[in-house]
Amino acid sequence: MFWERFHSLCKSHNATPYAVCTLLGFSNATAAHWKKGSIPNGDALCNVADYFNCSVDYLLGRTDSPNIDKKEDISISEITINGKRYELSEK
Repeated sequence: MFWERFHSLCKSHNATPYAVCTLLGFSNATAAHWKKGSIPNGDALCNVADYFNCSVDYLLGRTDSPNIDKKEDISISEITINGKRYELSEK
């Protein structure tokens, strides 16, 4: 699945997989391994995802949406449980 997604993203950016690998600091041998079905390590996956501005989940076939689902940080200062209010503090 990775190679198909990677190849498709390269094509949509008018680049070859080997050119993208070189740009990201990977060897042509790395691209050849991926083409044969090898899955990149975590750092390589993150670099490819950052380059194409997509999620690692998309590259691995865990989602069909290449969009990154960025969530905003939520800050909670109090919570109510069974009618009782609790104030939260950072430690």
